[in-house]
Amino acid sequence: MITLNRYEHVEESHPEKKTLMETFFWALGWMLSRIIWLTIAFVRTFWSSLLYLTVAIFLTTNFRYGWIPALLILVAPMMIPQTRAYSFLIRDWRRWMSRRTAMREITQGNALIRKMGLVNASDDTIYGVGLETKDTESILHYNETIDGLPPERLVDACRSFQSELNAKRVRTIPMGSGKMEIHFIQEDPLDEALPIFEPSPLNLNTMSVDVGRDADGETFKVKLKNASGLLLGGLPGGGKTAAASTFVLPLALAKEDVDMMIIDGKGGADWSAYESLVSKFISESSSFGSVRDELVNAVQEMNERIKSNADVLGHSNFWSVSPERRRQAGVKLKLIVIDECQALFDMTGVNDKEEKALRNEIIRACIDLIKRGRSAGFFTIFITQKPTADSLPTAIRDNCALKISLRVSTPETEKAILGSSPEDAIDVPRATNIPLSRPGGAVAESENGVRTEFRFYFFDENDIKNYLNQMNYQRRNGM
Repeated sequence: MITLNRYEHVEESHPEKKTLMETFFWALGWMLSRIIWLTIAFVRTFWSSLLYLTVAIFLTTNFRYGWIPALLILVAPMMIPQTRAYSFLIRDWRRWMSRRTAMREITQGNALIRKMGLVNASDDTIYGVGLETKDTESILHYNETIDGLPPERLVDACRSFQSELNAKRVRTIPMGSGKMEIHFIQEDPLDEALPIFEPSPLNLNTMSVDVGRDADGETFKVKLKNASGLLLGGLPGGGKTAAASTFVLPLALAKEDVDMMIIDGKGGADWSAYESLVSKFISESSSFGSVRDELVNAVQEMNERIKSNADVLGHSNFWSVSPERRRQAGVKLKLIVIDECQALFDMTGVNDKEEKALRNEIIRACIDLIKRGRSAGFFTIFITQKPTADSLPTAIRDNCALKISLRVSTPETEKAILGSSPEDAIDVPRATNIPLSRPGGAVAESENGVRTEFRFYFFDENDIKNYLNQMNYQRRNGM
């Protein structure tokens, strides 16, 4: 149990000015009391070390060579790091410093919650709240729930107070039972633009690609292994195609392991550079019938794989065998990219019965692919700028293992992409809070409902074209 020092004000017993002698004896008494207190605290903390030193001195003075093992045991932790855990002196010193640090953090944490007005300034209770200070952030450890202080109020107060700690943003990490860590971040990794000039490497074992950096400064990956669908949504002009390129291009280049089909509902030039890399490229000019046919064919191929994988690969699950084994068997990951998927799904204003029937077949095929495609090695990427209930069937959204939302303007739009956040969630990352000054900023939600805020690498469209042109040139010239 940590006991904090109490600084008490010594009130004058009488208004007369102290004499020099009185002041001297008062100071002497205070110094002696501090020395006694520190001595007792030192002995309580270092008793095992003192006992060891006593034994060492005894051995040294009473045995001819007793000083040699005593000296070796004493010096070894300073020279051999592996022995430090067994050193009384170092272990006690670390415990001593840890206690002093904890006392300081609790003192600072209690001072902070009083300064924020969360508890009464006259309340002298020592709460289990500590403030840890680091180089790039301060962390409020809320280790004890305080009566009358709802977590939401604490988070809001910290957010309002963040400028006092020179913080650019506040991030909350729930620790369970109402406890949490609140990070006051002084240097936000998400503020830094992340340009790249060539595709990130593709990990063939997990089919994962580094696509950006998260709020902790760690690499954020898009992983396809043991999943069958990804949904990427955002506002028009929000950089969806550029974001998708960070993981689509490395996959498109792995032609020995990936068979890719692109369906471009927008029909622009965004995906034109990929046309030479994919087995099927369908643009807006294609009819709904051709899109339906290709997706139905993909479903049939998926069904055949589900039946044959055990015989061809030696395992029913595509992901349970190595990339080398899949290559030997000639079985590739089937990747389907559907950009502006709302152009295929949205029934609003469609009166033609034949077109409605085609759209319904397309929707059914897509749902089938993401519901059953995982074990067969089929993965579908849906990209949309109109994530509404009419244009994006919930069956598709809910069956996508990974959902990513770039900046959006309304909670309804965010919900259409990511789904509902847990009702008891506090300070979860939200796509509506991504600032305009952060292009490529996004929020991802994994299959288990965990949300992560991150920022995509920026791979310029012209750089993509130049890279692919260079690769084609080298391929043609045998370089």
